[in-house]
Amino acid sequence: MTRPRVTLTAPPDDLNGYPALLARETPTTLFRIFHLRNRTTGALNSPWRFSSVPPGESRFDINVPEGTCYWSDRRYGSWVEVWRGTGVVARSDVTRRAMFSATPPELRLADTLALLAHRFGGTGELSALVPYDLPQAWAQSLRSHGFAGLVGLCRHDPSLTARNVAIFGPSGVLARRAGWTTRRSDLLSDLQLAAELAELNVQVASVPHTVPITKL
Repeated sequence: MTRPRVTLTAPPDDLNGYPALLARETPTTLFRIFHLRNRTTGALNSPWRFSSVPPGESRFDINVPEGTCYWSDRRYGSWVEVWRGTGVVARSDVTRRAMFSATPPELRLADTLALLAHRFGGTGELSALVPYDLPQAWAQSLRSHGFAGLVGLCRHDPSLTARNVAIFGPSGVLARRAGWTTRRSDLLSDLQLAAELAELNVQVASVPHTVPITKL
Protein backbone atom coordinates (compact mmCIF):
# COMPACT_ATOMS: atom_id res chain seq x y z
CA MET A 1 0.00 0.00 0.00
CA THR A 2 1.34 3.43 -0.94
CA ARG A 3 1.29 5.90 1.91
CA PRO A 4 -0.27 9.32 1.26
CA ARG A 5 2.30 11.97 0.52
CA VAL A 6 2.94 14.32 3.44
CA THR A 7 2.51 17.93 2.39
CA LEU A 8 3.48 19.55 5.69
CA THR A 9 6.99 20.97 5.58
CA ALA A 10 9.27 22.51 8.17
CA PRO A 11 8.12 25.93 9.41
CA PRO A 12 9.47 28.97 7.57
CA ASP A 13 12.10 31.06 9.32
CA ASP A 14 9.70 33.99 9.55
CA LEU A 15 6.33 33.35 11.20
CA ASN A 16 5.56 37.00 11.81
CA GLY A 17 1.87 37.52 11.11
CA TYR A 18 0.95 33.92 11.92
CA PRO A 19 -2.70 33.90 13.07
CA ALA A 20 -3.44 34.14 16.77
CA LEU A 21 -6.65 32.84 18.29
CA LEU A 22 -9.10 35.70 18.71
CA ALA A 23 -10.01 36.59 22.28
CA ARG A 24 -13.68 35.75 21.70
CA GLU A 25 -12.68 32.28 20.47
CA THR A 26 -10.38 31.47 23.37
CA PRO A 27 -11.80 28.69 25.58
CA THR A 28 -12.91 29.94 28.98
CA THR A 29 -12.38 26.49 30.54
CA LEU A 30 -9.80 23.87 29.69
CA PHE A 31 -9.69 20.22 30.73
CA ARG A 32 -6.89 17.78 31.43
CA ILE A 33 -6.93 14.22 32.75
CA PHE A 34 -3.81 13.45 34.73
CA HIS A 35 -2.65 11.13 37.51
CA LEU A 36 -4.28 12.03 40.82
CA ARG A 37 -1.18 11.26 42.86
CA ASN A 38 2.54 11.19 42.31
CA ARG A 39 3.35 7.56 41.58
CA THR A 40 6.56 7.76 43.64
CA THR A 41 5.62 9.84 46.68
CA GLY A 42 1.82 9.42 46.77
CA ALA A 43 1.37 13.19 47.09
CA LEU A 44 -1.53 14.86 45.28
CA ASN A 45 -0.49 16.01 41.84
CA SER A 46 -0.97 19.31 40.12
CA PRO A 47 -1.81 19.11 36.40
CA TRP A 48 1.23 21.13 35.43
CA ARG A 49 3.63 18.70 33.81
CA PHE A 50 5.51 20.20 30.84
CA SER A 51 7.08 17.57 28.59
CA SER A 52 10.12 18.47 26.52
CA VAL A 53 12.57 17.51 23.79
CA PRO A 54 14.42 15.34 24.67
CA PRO A 55 12.80 12.83 24.84
CA GLY A 56 10.01 14.50 22.86
CA GLU A 57 7.32 11.87 23.39
CA SER A 58 4.35 14.18 22.74
CA ARG A 59 3.26 16.04 19.62
CA PHE A 60 4.09 19.64 20.44
CA ASP A 61 6.95 19.20 22.91
CA ILE A 62 9.59 21.92 22.69
CA ASN A 63 13.24 22.02 23.65
CA VAL A 64 14.44 22.15 27.26
CA PRO A 65 14.53 24.27 29.36
CA GLU A 66 10.91 24.71 28.24
CA GLY A 67 8.14 22.20 27.62
CA THR A 68 4.47 21.75 26.80
CA CYS A 69 1.40 20.94 28.91
CA TYR A 70 -1.62 19.55 27.05
CA TRP A 71 -5.27 20.52 27.61
CA SER A 72 -8.54 20.26 25.68
CA ASP A 73 -11.54 22.55 25.39
CA ARG A 74 -13.88 19.54 25.85
CA ARG A 75 -14.07 17.02 28.66
CA TYR A 76 -14.21 14.08 26.27
CA GLY A 77 -11.30 15.58 24.33
CA SER A 78 -9.06 15.14 27.37
CA TRP A 79 -10.39 11.58 27.75
CA VAL A 80 -9.65 10.40 24.22
CA GLU A 81 -6.18 11.91 24.34
CA VAL A 82 -5.42 9.60 27.29
CA TRP A 83 -7.26 6.43 26.32
CA ARG A 84 -7.60 7.09 22.58
CA GLY A 85 -9.79 4.50 20.87
CA THR A 86 -10.23 2.23 23.89
CA GLY A 87 -13.90 1.25 24.19
CA VAL A 88 -13.76 -0.31 27.68
CA VAL A 89 -11.47 1.28 30.26
CA ALA A 90 -10.58 -0.39 33.56
CA ARG A 91 -12.15 1.33 36.56
CA SER A 92 -8.86 1.03 38.47
CA ASP A 93 -7.11 2.98 35.71
CA VAL A 94 -9.75 5.71 35.83
CA THR A 95 -9.66 6.10 39.63
CA ARG A 96 -5.91 6.66 39.51
CA ARG A 97 -6.57 9.84 37.55
CA ALA A 98 -8.51 13.06 38.06
CA MET A 99 -10.20 15.63 35.87
CA PHE A 100 -8.47 18.98 36.17
CA SER A 101 -10.35 22.00 34.87
CA ALA A 102 -8.67 25.36 34.46
CA THR A 103 -9.64 28.94 33.84
CA PRO A 104 -6.78 30.48 31.86
CA PRO A 105 -5.64 34.10 31.86
CA GLU A 106 -5.50 36.03 28.60
CA LEU A 107 -3.07 34.17 26.34
CA ARG A 108 -1.63 34.68 22.88
CA LEU A 109 -2.25 31.29 21.27
CA ALA A 110 -1.28 30.31 17.72
CA ASP A 111 -4.35 29.23 15.78
CA THR A 112 -3.15 26.33 13.63
CA LEU A 113 -6.74 25.83 12.41
CA ALA A 114 -7.09 29.30 10.87
CA LEU A 115 -7.24 29.55 7.08
CA LEU A 116 -4.45 32.14 7.25
CA ALA A 117 -2.10 29.42 8.57
CA HIS A 118 -2.04 28.03 5.01
CA ARG A 119 -0.07 31.09 3.92
CA PHE A 120 2.77 29.89 6.15
CA GLY A 121 2.66 26.30 4.95
CA GLY A 122 0.39 24.97 7.69
CA THR A 123 -1.88 21.98 7.06
CA GLY A 124 -4.18 19.77 9.11
CA GLU A 125 -1.36 17.23 9.24
CA LEU A 126 0.13 19.29 12.06
CA SER A 127 -2.46 17.73 14.41
CA ALA A 128 -2.24 14.20 13.03
CA LEU A 129 1.23 13.51 11.64
CA VAL A 130 3.33 10.72 13.15
CA PRO A 131 6.21 10.80 14.00
CA TYR A 132 6.27 14.13 15.82
CA ASP A 133 9.41 15.72 14.38
CA LEU A 134 7.63 18.28 12.20
CA PRO A 135 4.90 19.20 14.71
CA GLN A 136 7.60 19.74 17.35
CA ALA A 137 9.57 21.94 14.96
CA TRP A 138 6.44 24.04 14.36
CA ALA A 139 5.75 24.30 18.10
CA GLN A 140 9.33 25.41 18.74
CA SER A 141 9.16 28.04 16.02
CA LEU A 142 5.79 29.37 17.23
CA ARG A 143 7.20 29.61 20.74
CA SER A 144 10.22 31.54 19.46
CA HIS A 145 7.79 33.98 17.80
CA GLY A 146 6.22 34.81 21.15
CA PHE A 147 3.21 32.51 21.34
CA ALA A 148 2.22 31.18 24.78
CA GLY A 149 0.85 28.02 23.19
CA LEU A 150 -1.13 26.75 20.25
CA VAL A 151 -4.54 25.36 19.38
CA GLY A 152 -4.96 22.31 17.15
CA LEU A 153 -7.29 19.44 16.40
CA CYS A 154 -7.91 16.55 18.77
CA ARG A 155 -6.61 13.71 16.63
CA HIS A 156 -8.68 11.02 18.35
CA ASP A 157 -12.00 12.87 18.04
CA PRO A 158 -13.68 11.60 14.85
CA SER A 159 -16.00 14.62 14.79
CA LEU A 160 -13.01 17.01 14.84
CA THR A 161 -14.98 19.16 17.30
CA ALA A 162 -12.73 19.06 20.36
CA ARG A 163 -9.62 21.19 20.25
CA ASN A 164 -6.28 20.52 21.85
CA VAL A 165 -4.61 23.44 23.57
CA ALA A 166 -0.86 23.08 24.07
CA ILE A 167 0.51 25.50 26.67
CA PHE A 168 4.24 26.31 26.82
CA GLY A 169 6.11 26.72 30.09
CA PRO A 170 9.19 25.68 32.04
CA SER A 171 10.13 22.03 31.59
CA GLY A 172 9.14 19.65 34.36
CA VAL A 173 6.46 19.73 37.04
CA LEU A 174 5.03 22.87 38.66
CA ALA A 175 2.90 22.97 41.79
CA ARG A 176 0.86 25.84 40.30
CA ARG A 177 0.85 28.31 37.43
CA ALA A 178 0.52 32.03 38.04
CA GLY A 179 -2.66 33.55 36.65
CA TRP A 180 -4.49 30.23 36.28
CA THR A 181 -7.32 28.91 38.44
CA THR A 182 -7.43 25.11 38.52
CA ARG A 183 -9.82 22.63 40.11
CA ARG A 184 -9.63 18.87 40.66
CA SER A 185 -12.64 16.55 40.42
CA ASP A 186 -13.45 12.85 40.40
CA LEU A 187 -13.79 11.39 36.92
CA LEU A 188 -16.47 8.87 37.85
CA SER A 189 -18.66 11.58 39.43
CA ASP A 190 -18.56 13.85 36.38
CA LEU A 191 -22.06 13.52 34.91
CA GLN A 192 -21.35 15.70 31.89
CA LEU A 193 -18.30 13.60 31.04
CA ALA A 194 -20.39 10.44 31.45
CA ALA A 195 -22.94 11.77 28.96
CA GLU A 196 -20.19 12.59 26.47
CA LEU A 197 -18.60 9.16 26.88
CA ALA A 198 -21.98 7.54 26.24
CA GLU A 199 -22.02 9.33 22.88
CA LEU A 200 -18.60 7.83 22.19
CA ASN A 201 -19.82 4.37 23.30
CA VAL A 202 -17.09 4.24 25.94
CA GLN A 203 -17.56 2.21 29.11
CA VAL A 204 -15.76 2.00 32.44
CA ALA A 205 -15.69 -1.52 33.89
CA SER A 206 -14.09 -3.33 36.80
CA VAL A 207 -11.52 -5.96 35.91
CA PRO A 208 -12.28 -9.29 37.64
CA HIS A 209 -9.65 -10.46 40.10
CA THR A 210 -10.05 -14.03 39.00
CA VAL A 211 -10.58 -15.24 35.48
CA PRO A 212 -11.63 -18.84 34.83
CA ILE A 213 -9.16 -20.77 32.69
CA THR A 214 -10.35 -23.46 30.36
CA LYS A 215 -7.93 -26.12 29.25
CA LEU A 216 -7.95 -26.83 25.56
